[in-house]
Amino acid sequence: MTKTAPKDSAKQQLAAYRAKIDALDDTLITLLIERMGVVREVAKLKGEYWPNDCHVRSGREGEMHKRIANAFAKSIFPARAAVAIWRQLIGASTNFESPLNITFLASQPEHYWLAREYFGPLVNLTSVAGPALVEESNVLLLPAPDESGANWWRNPPQHKGRPLYLFARLPLVVEELPGEMAPAVALAALSPEPSSDDISYFTLKTKSTETPDIKGARIFSSGNDHLVILEGFVAPDDAKMAPLKKKLGDEFVSLHWLGAHPRPLTPGDLHE
Repeated sequence: MTKTAPKDSAKQQLAAYRAKIDALDDTLITLLIERMGVVREVAKLKGEYWPNDCHVRSGREGEMHKRIANAFAKSIFPARAAVAIWRQLIGASTNFESPLNITFLASQPEHYWLAREYFGPLVNLTSVAGPALVEESNVLLLPAPDESGANWWRNPPQHKGRPLYLFARLPLVVEELPGEMAPAVALAALSPEPSSDDISYFTLKTKSTETPDIKGARIFSSGNDHLVILEGFVAPDDAKMAPLKKKLGDEFVSLHWLGAHPRPLTPGDLHE
């Protein structure tokens, strides 16, 4: 009786593994198609009751990022890759609900790629010279002011008379970007919603150019305009803001909410 050569046996085993992978892929394909069927129903519901809104749900997305990172943290499948896959699912789903047309600054060409990574390859991208949305766009990318030194926040952008609120930070995972690349923040005419861990942004105008002392805040000043970055989801009517106005007294001129976004993931969150 002829024995099967060890190499032939390994080939058979490899073929069996590949067949199992193909079967699992078929299951994933079926589930993804089923998932998009549910997204279609969501799109119909939103189209009926919220027809003109940008349908990004920033707080919900932040919770999804954490859930996926935690779910894969102890698996042999890299959590970073899993989160990247889910970002594509989220982007494709949101774009199906309401097409995402994204504007970015021509001076920040890297934001084209950050947008593709975060929102997916199906979005429309347009570059412009200044921080303004073109008519058909509904998301604006600008340099993250806390790292790039950009001061667009002194005159927060609007679109068709509606304020744009900051709702996300790109890239999703905090890391050192190559060369002169600057991280981005995304703004849209939507109401940012809280997740379990957020960062909030305000612009504060005072009578003097002295940087105010605000406990627990990071502050960037440009003349008598100040960018105030606070931990947590802090809305304009939050009780935390009243003591600030009182403390500033006659120095206080105005306070404007720029929005809030879920805290980006770190390599530590991904157990790298």
